[in-house]
Amino acid sequence: MAEQYNIRHLAGFLGLFSIGLGLAEAAAPGAVERLVGLSDLKRSLVRVYGLRELAAGIGILSRPRSPGWLWGRVAGDVVDLASLGSVVNSEKIDKKKITMAVMAVLGITALDIYSAYRMSR
Repeated sequence: MAEQYNIRHLAGFLGLFSIGLGLAEAAAPGAVERLVGLSDLKRSLVRVYGLRELAAGIGILSRPRSPGWLWGRVAGDVVDLASLGSVVNSEKIDKKKITMAVMAVLGITALDIYSAYRMSR
């Protein structure tokens, strides 16, 4: 019982994290691009990623016992990693920042997988 309670708290954190990230990506995609060291990524794509994050966050918070939205975050993490990986050899990126961004996404992906798996049980 206590473990399920802790997983719901982690899921709540991930829901709030999604909303915060989604707001940043949707409202200021250029700032997000600069933060992670990208240039020339389509800002409309970053906005779409932001809307995806907002939807996941709202879904997680509105259905706290359902793992579906958490698995949606995992799928979104895969998309994010693929997007970052697709530009890693570009000369128009800041390699140090992109490496930090990949590490951050990998870390949050681990939390997403863990919480989705635990909620699914």
